[in-house]
Amino acid sequence: MIMGTFAEVSIYSNDEKTAGNAIEEALNEMERMDHIMSNYKNDSELSKVNKKAAKLPVPCNAELLDVIERSQYYSELSGGAFDITVSPMVALWGFFSEKGHVPPEKEIEKLLPAISYKNIVINKSIDPKKPGTVLFKNTKTQIDLGAIGKGYAVDKALEVIKKYGINNGCINLGGNIYVLGTPPGKNAWKIGVQHPRDKNEILGYLELKNEATATSGDYERFFVGENNVKWHVVAPNQQ
Repeated sequence: MIMGTFAEVSIYSNDEKTAGNAIEEALNEMERMDHIMSNYKNDSELSKVNKKAAKLPVPCNAELLDVIERSQYYSELSGGAFDITVSPMVALWGFFSEKGHVPPEKEIEKLLPAISYKNIVINKSIDPKKPGTVLFKNTKTQIDLGAIGKGYAVDKALEVIKKYGINNGCINLGGNIYVLGTPPGKNAWKIGVQHPRDKNEILGYLELKNEATATSGDYERFFVGENNVKWHVVAPNQQ
């Protein structure tokens, strides 16, 4: 279990020892990313940033700075549809505490100024030995990397298994998947997509080779409100 979900690394290799070492190190690398990017762990790098960045520029781990920068790029690319500062709103709706509820409209409106990737100010250090810093322009801004953290961790694990000379493998972190090469005798990896209404059923398959895919649904984190209306988080947050 990593980032609150199931982690799996599968490798095809003629060298069992090398494959075993690659798998172990890849899993360790994803676990290391969790300790950097989790907003559920009080001692994580992200938690330290969230606690202090509204008051002053906070020195930031290089990898955390990298994923925050990438997030800002995707925010720009999507016109703000993707935004890692959604954390305060997710908390307001009770998803972090597993006590989901529909908050009053006034509370939502009051919190909206805090939700903007433009509230994040990154200053890179000229000196490679010194860390860059992160500052929040709004006192209520908080970062949640749940929508990008797992994919980033998978990328880091992929670097590990490539370092071991592995050409055929599959890394899966809670539905965030990268496949390398193909299984022996096959033209592609066959990745099943879970049926959103029946966890024992497969909705369909994807055939992938040297590609990544990710799934998200309303069946992971949700609550049912008045008039039997279902409210959910589209991208399940890391834990």
